[in-house]
Amino acid sequence: MPTKRLPVDAVEHKKKYRRNKDFFTKGVDKNEYPNWYVTAIFFSVYHMICAYYYKIGETIPRSGQDLRIIDDLRGIKSEIQFLEKKVRIVLYGGLDVKARDIGDAKDIFEVVESCMLKKIS
Repeated sequence: MPTKRLPVDAVEHKKKYRRNKDFFTKGVDKNEYPNWYVTAIFFSVYHMICAYYYKIGETIPRSGQDLRIIDDLRGIKSEIQFLEKKVRIVLYGGLDVKARDIGDAKDIFEVVESCMLKKIS
């Protein structure tokens, strides 16, 4: 059975960030598949953070672990943790995303993206 290849550098994480962003902005219907929509937003944020960590030489958080937010990102820490908590509930708790969660996730994505794009370019 083939093993999943993990991204090995910041460039690959940036590609994954963009692919997840394309999925939730162009691919998935947020009203029909709200859980997928919010999950794609989270993984887009996750890959932005990983790209930055690679760029500065920090340890990359493993999937399933809490995101370790370094001091450079403390200005967006609460947003990232809120989104991470929502996605854990969706993925592991089997709960459905509410309309408000969709709006919250999108707002958080925009805040995080505006901060992270400067850091990963």
